[in-house]
Amino acid sequence: MTTKTENNRHFFQLKNEVKRIRVYKDEILLADTVNAILLKEVGNQVMDGVYYIPLEDLKMEYFKATDLHTVCPIKGKASYYSLEKDADKVENIAWTYLNPLPRARKIKEKIAFYADKVSFRIDPK
Repeated sequence: MTTKTENNRHFFQLKNEVKRIRVYKDEILLADTVNAILLKEVGNQVMDGVYYIPLEDLKMEYFKATDLHTVCPIKGKASYYSLEKDADKVENIAWTYLNPLPRARKIKEKIAFYADKVSFRIDPK
């Protein structure tokens, strides 16, 4: 599915992934899913794809909501989370769209991670 803004210069594509995706911070398992959605976005530049993982596939006990919020013109308002486990703390490691714009509804209540703050292990399903 591709969705575009009115000027067609900023858009994204969504693809249901059929792979097992595990997200780690060092050796801490943060998420394990076979239900991710890959979002590829193009705006002023082509951005790397981002995996959106259902909240039920996360270790939510490791995450704390932060006060940071940003707005994307094609997805809506993002809310951010920090990782807090034992001595490990990483500010704003992930974000979610709790109430995305209608065209981004497939990523509602899914969380995405900054690729430079975590590692991904991706296996075929």
